[in-house]
Amino acid sequence: SLLETKRELVVILDTEGLLSVEARDDVFDKQVALMTMACSDLVIVNNRGELGRHVGDLFQVCLFALYHLKLARISPAIGFVLQCLSMVNQQQQYEWVATVKKSLEESVQELQQKEKPHSFKLQDLVFLDSESIFVMPSAFNDDVQFGLQVSRPTNLYALKALQLREKVFHWIGRAKTSQKQRLRENVGMAAVAGTSVNSSFASLSQWYDHARTVWQTLSMCGTDLLQFRTM
Repeated sequence: SLLETKRELVVILDTEGLLSVEARDDVFDKQVALMTMACSDLVIVNNRGELGRHVGDLFQVCLFALYHLKLARISPAIGFVLQCLSMVNQQQQYEWVATVKKSLEESVQELQQKEKPHSFKLQDLVFLDSESIFVMPSAFNDDVQFGLQVSRPTNLYALKALQLREKVFHWIGRAKTSQKQRLRENVGMAAVAGTSVNSSFASLSQWYDHARTVWQTLSMCGTDLLQFRTM
């Protein structure tokens, strides 16, 4: 989908449910997850309930593959939207994000052991911090009328949905700010090395060409994608 605002054109990709209960090709899940991370300013993880270990495991595989394949032109921000939760304090939210971030930092340390120490940081691959989370309540309230169970939409969910929309654009803004900062750092390093640095997309067609190249590369990798975590 395309969303055009006064300032920018937003491309929205829907992965149609990764790691769902219904069985789906595990390799395809990894390919789609990598596709979104290699082509996006912001990756939103829409999860029902609390953040589980499976989310961190998926991102670890993606992190290793992104590094080895050198596919990403931008370092995406990650935002977690947790559905059907209520009464979750801010400290608990911070702890969930910190757990995922810690597992990714451990992956970066593993990669650094095979490369030059401190040659890159987690933020060179993905960006997330304590603000990278948003909790949504249940969309419906269950009630019983005349012996029948009735589900009614809640006003709170509608209000939180509007707040989430603002949060998404906030995440995009923070992602681009972080990217610009890293780009300035890389430009300085490239000037010393005598190379050029370019990370953004000048047009929709340029983004499409990059996305097509990424998908072709991932398709050629096939089941080898599952091996990146142990390379």
